Amino acid sequence: ACANTDVESFYPDNEMLTKEQSMILERICERCPVKATCLEWALCNERYGLWANTTPKQRVRMRKKLGWAAAYNYIGWSNRYGL
Repeated sequence: ACANTDVESFYPDNEMLTKEQSMILERICERCPVKATCLEWALCNERYGLWANTTPKQRVRMRKKLGWAAAYNYIGWSNRYGL
């Protein structure tokens, strides 16, 4: 569904989403068949934007929880840790 959504929707001016933006993002991501892959990509590669219904700050917390000092460009890490 996100492929048919305006890219700018996923890169708001700040991380404080309006309730409407949050609901749209949740609706797009909740049933997505590639959500796990999207999150994996975001954890490994993305510092900006909304990916797999997560904000950059949420991904930083996830990386810290996993013990990652920085994002790794290695596909497979998030699946190994149950994300």
